[in-house]
Amino acid sequence: MGDKKAEKIEIPKEKKETPKEKKEENPKEEKEEKFLKIKVLEDLPEIVGADMEDYGPFKKDDIVELPIENANLFIESSKAEKA
Repeated sequence: MGDKKAEKIEIPKEKKETPKEKKEENPKEEKEEKFLKIKVLEDLPEIVGADMEDYGPFKKDDIVELPIENANLFIESSKAEKA
């Protein structure tokens, strides 16, 4: 036997899509899943959304898209309704 080391051969693998890549393909679809369109029923102050973005202030009858968590809180407290 000699002192030669075995040569490592790399076989290319098929590229598989990761969930992150799928989200980047259609960002509007992701937005639709995480946001809800509501109609504001009374004047409301500015809020920090569940996504840490600033929203508002809102005026009565405004139609806005908010993170689902925030939109549902407004709906549950009768400050908004689904648009």
